[in-house]
Amino acid sequence: MTSHPLSPLQTAYRALHPHSDWIPLSWKALSADDWSNLLPDHPEFAPHCPWHRLDGDAWFWILKEQPQFADRCPWSRLKPYHWPLLLLRHPEFADRCPWPELTPADWALLLADHPQFADKCDWSKMRAEGKRPISDLWVYLFKAQPQFLDRIDLDSLDIDSCILLLAHLPEAAARFTRWDEITPEAWLQDILPHQPQFADKCDWTKLAPQDCFTLFDTPHAPSLAAYCPENILAYWRQRGFALKGRT
Repeated sequence: MTSHPLSPLQTAYRALHPHSDWIPLSWKALSADDWSNLLPDHPEFAPHCPWHRLDGDAWFWILKEQPQFADRCPWSRLKPYHWPLLLLRHPEFADRCPWPELTPADWALLLADHPQFADKCDWSKMRAEGKRPISDLWVYLFKAQPQFLDRIDLDSLDIDSCILLLAHLPEAAARFTRWDEITPEAWLQDILPHQPQFADKCDWTKLAPQDCFTLFDTPHAPSLAAYCPENILAYWRQRGFALKGRT
């Protein structure tokens, strides 16, 4: 039996569903998900697309790769979580964005690469979010755009958030005053191994000698040597360890 060559529709469907035995006979058989996977790589099939059937997810994937279809998009179908990733790729769509609906995490992701949108951000919401533990996205934002640290009151953040920032962004220390709230565990695990320049802010008398091995197992050991109390040094010296820079 002679097999007939597949039509462009059937070829496209096979590419989307390689394990399916069913072959559609009409473009109408393709779902919104099919179109969201098809058009980003094959915009030539756009004349067959039932645009009115596409949901927000489908539009996001299509516009991200094929922005020329923006004039067909009913923008209200896009969800707030689509916008940071869409604007990262296509900031020219900014006039369509529902800015008040973006979350602090959305803003952190967007402003890290596009600081020009900072005037659209409601920083009061960002500061309110900072009263709860912040995410690594904030560290990502402030590392990329440290000028935005001035928009956040570090003394209003929860202490765990402050520790996260100090461990990755030493410049935050200039606006931080709550050193006495940092726990011994945080000093040993988060601060001193990464930012030894803060050693003079640490109350070393609160550190238990048996917990201080991290000080001996860091490239910054010589920097910490001048601050390490004798009782900690003696404890580990008896166990065969010495802090570089002290005997």
